[in-house]
Amino acid sequence: MIEASSMPLDDLGNAVTAQGLYMHTSKTVEPPIGTRVLAILSADKDKIHVFGEGTYEGMETPPAPYGMHAAAFGAETWEEYDATLRAEIKHLREEQIKLGVDVDLPPEDWTPARPTNPKIKLDNGTIIWGYECWWAPVEEAMKVTAGRRVVMVDVEQYRAGLL
Repeated sequence: MIEASSMPLDDLGNAVTAQGLYMHTSKTVEPPIGTRVLAILSADKDKIHVFGEGTYEGMETPPAPYGMHAAAFGAETWEEYDATLRAEIKHLREEQIKLGVDVDLPPEDWTPARPTNPKIKLDNGTIIWGYECWWAPVEEAMKVTAGRRVVMVDVEQYRAGLL
């Protein structure tokens, strides 16, 4: 795992990897909505794989759970995630009664807050989320692409695992 705390930070608080890619940190300052950005899949010393240019649309909730939100409960929709989390809380409440312990748990009708993520609308109309790519304002990203062969990547093929 890459430790962002050990990397140099750019002017927006992003950690900059050895490949020149950006990793958001707790110090990251989101660019203004409408900023032109480049969405990048990966890079090495010779080439950079990009999804394309687009517009940063702000922080929004993705249409389905992702990352730890999907992995923790195997949920494919936010509704499944909410139901599974509520069932887990109910189970924990039953266990604490059996064990005679009192742990502060959310109420049974609790709906967890849904996480937000950077939303990018590529020029071809496809939406890509920050958790799926590295991204930066075009001016900054062009510094990363300089001297490297740029390889375009289709978002849908990537999501389907075809790449």
